[in-house]
Amino acid sequence: MNKLPIFICLLLVLQSIQSFKLQDTYPSCPGQETQTSSRSVTPRIIQQSSHGKLYQATSGNNYIDILVLFGDAKQMGTSAGSLLKQQVQSNIENFESWVENNLETVLEQIHVPKFLADMLGQYSVLMVENLLDLLATVTAPYTPQRFTNELKGMASGANISYKSLRNFNLFGELFQGAGASALAGVWGEATSDGELYTLRTLDWPVSTPLNQNPIITIYQSTEENSYSFANIGYSGIIGAVTLVSSQGISIGDKVWFMDKDGESAGWSYIGTPYQYALRDLAQFGKNLEDVHEILEQTKRTVKLYVGVGSTQSNGYEGFKYSKSVLNSYNDKNYSQIYTESHPQQNGVFYWNQYTQPSKNSCFSDILQENYGKINAQTLWQTIPGYANTGISQLVVADLAKSVVYVAYGADKKPAYNQDLFKIDLSPYW
Repeated sequence: MNKLPIFICLLLVLQSIQSFKLQDTYPSCPGQETQTSSRSVTPRIIQQSSHGKLYQATSGNNYIDILVLFGDAKQMGTSAGSLLKQQVQSNIENFESWVENNLETVLEQIHVPKFLADMLGQYSVLMVENLLDLLATVTAPYTPQRFTNELKGMASGANISYKSLRNFNLFGELFQGAGASALAGVWGEATSDGELYTLRTLDWPVSTPLNQNPIITIYQSTEENSYSFANIGYSGIIGAVTLVSSQGISIGDKVWFMDKDGESAGWSYIGTPYQYALRDLAQFGKNLEDVHEILEQTKRTVKLYVGVGSTQSNGYEGFKYSKSVLNSYNDKNYSQIYTESHPQQNGVFYWNQYTQPSKNSCFSDILQENYGKINAQTLWQTIPGYANTGISQLVVADLAKSVVYVAYGADKKPAYNQDLFKIDLSPYW
């Protein structure tokens, strides 16, 4: 009897079982576990200036730039502009081109009536520019001088228009948030060692021009009462994208649409742009108590969900943030009534990428299955792939060690299908 066909059949059966297991371990999830890995890297200096050093970390054909800035806001901005001149110019040009080519989406997002958009036609591009100019005017009294100084320095260093750079940095405010994304924090009895781990994803399309020029910017400001922090984002954007600080704080946000239960909140453009307000949490906060105080004193504007983790407070909180609302939540009081798809778990807080409250139980199923064993690898290897979140950016932070795992979408592959860079930030604090 020929045993070879039997052996081949057994292999095919085993392969089918493995495939079934990967796809159906969590039936509530649309995707499957990622088959990626994390790679520790040692960045090397490739350029430097009087107030900045540009490092690059490579792994195979992939690389990521790390910009370390030190000094006052103007000095750091000037160094950033000179060291990232080509990347900043590219992002500004790509942004302006993207607005022109996606006018319908832009105008719909900022609530311009369709009849007016149709009537204006291509003059709508000018209208968007004028709206950004107006936004700059109404936010100016509430914008800390450090941000204006940094932008002016960057514009000078990169040899670009200050107005173009300023408006580029206000587009997120005009759009009222970063769009679809997810936030999570796990700690205490939920994790393998009791430490706090955080997850932040961004779900812009991989083709988004910004993805061509990602950067981790580390600020060592000489401004009084400042702490060092990293902004994991994109060249030319000085406001918060994904933040990790030397004090063990991590910060991310997601858009707040009207909740499915009808709850909404008043908002305004008159105040401190949200990306600047959130960045201040990393620069001046050392724990969740500081975060509450800073947010309460902020002239808030648009509607957001904000997630903040703190090792010093040993916890993670979510905030509903707007002009009229500042409500905080933790692992004991989720922002809606707990349900089967989002049950209460000690040491667990999350908002998935969907409109809240979400009936999708993918996050919950994964976190319950791994409860008590969760670590950084659990977060980047399970949730993003199974939930299909982390298209343009994926960041997991091991805050106790100041280690981040970072991936960006590229080459038509989402971030959650890319190998991650494992970067120790502590040498830069």
